[in-house]
Amino acid sequence: MSDVMERMRAVKPDVMIEFRQKYIVPLMRKYGNMFRVADCLNNLLYAPLRPSAPDFLCPVVYTRDGRRYLAAVYGQGVVAKADVRSDNYLFVNGTADDAIIVQLGEELVGTMTVLDCGGSEISRVNVRLDEGVHRLKMPPSGLLHLRRSYTFIDGER
Repeated sequence: MSDVMERMRAVKPDVMIEFRQKYIVPLMRKYGNMFRVADCLNNLLYAPLRPSAPDFLCPVVYTRDGRRYLAAVYGQGVVAKADVRSDNYLFVNGTADDAIIVQLGEELVGTMTVLDCGGSEISRVNVRLDEGVHRLKMPPSGLLHLRRSYTFIDGER
């Protein structure tokens, strides 16, 4: 693609190369100069997305509203940071791995529910997760929901 752009610019320096696709990242700018897309970083319709590392094709994308914090993990071996306090954390496994790596900013006591790609519940367990890094098992294309509890688990808080 770079060679095509160079050859075309040699003939016509202000040539316009248009891409039409469903999604675009900033790295594509070196291959064209006009883009028509349905979804692009920092210009989305319904929620403010916070992509991480666009230079590495956004291996984790974050969003939140007043009740939930969501991280979609697309890069293998990448740490999804849950550094914003929430009562509901949602993690999407967009990798082929059977687990994701999550860094919690504080202890979480509550329930961990794992769903498969069809929305069927695989497991639901009470958890006490310390602040720090955790490898959480979940299927590829699955959803993991950590819900903070304000009740006692095993007689403790």
